[in-house]
Amino acid sequence: MTSTSAHDVALEAVALSKTYASDGQDVAAVRDVDLQVGHGDLMAVMGPSGCGKSTLLHLLGGLARPTTGRALVDGVDLASMSDRELAEVRRTKVGFVFQAFNLVPVLTAAENVALPALIAGRSRAWAEARANELLGAVGLRDRHAQRPKQLSGGEQQRVAIARALVMEPSVLLADEPTGNLDSRTGRDIVQLLLELNQRGQTVVLVTHDVKVAGVAGRLVVMRDGQVQERSRPDAPAAGTPDTIDRLVDIDDAADLPW
Repeated sequence: MTSTSAHDVALEAVALSKTYASDGQDVAAVRDVDLQVGHGDLMAVMGPSGCGKSTLLHLLGGLARPTTGRALVDGVDLASMSDRELAEVRRTKVGFVFQAFNLVPVLTAAENVALPALIAGRSRAWAEARANELLGAVGLRDRHAQRPKQLSGGEQQRVAIARALVMEPSVLLADEPTGNLDSRTGRDIVQLLLELNQRGQTVVLVTHDVKVAGVAGRLVVMRDGQVQERSRPDAPAAGTPDTIDRLVDIDDAADLPW
């Protein structure tokens, strides 16, 4: 585990475990994970299907409660929170992006982006201004009035990313955000995530694609619910330029050159 001073930690797992009951047996999806994610990090999590990647992400973001251990966001222990308090953390401190875009079909792109801010009690004027700002940031200013069915898959994922950022979260958690996209569109989404990270946004990215994982400064490989971390020695400091050209031409995490 990479050690980070307390005030620099955006996310932390401490002896984090999650066990599910399946056919009368307990199955450990996540086992005794210790992990810190610093502000400004870009970290990829990968591993085979069923290894616990998504469960770990859900625990870190408060979508699931641990069986044992702790998950902390900005030093606040999620396990000690009520459901209402957890919902507030998810609205304000954590942004989620999923493989399925999960946009509301009857709302426009701008309305989808503004929705979490309205739910959180922000004024309509603030929410609309923030939505327009973010749609511009993800290259969709001229598509603000389109509904999801009028957008391409890549455009829908950009709207979903803008929506995840509307409340200025400490961390962006992306679960297979390129999984439903063709390779070229997927590269565009990874480039967008890189650009956001260069502006200081903390990003944790779950992916099956080693080429996508290869752009991250930190890599966590999961096996049977446990993690092994590797760091890219030439990773740039948070907020400094990187490029999609870092996508590596290999097919297995074991062959990563770092």
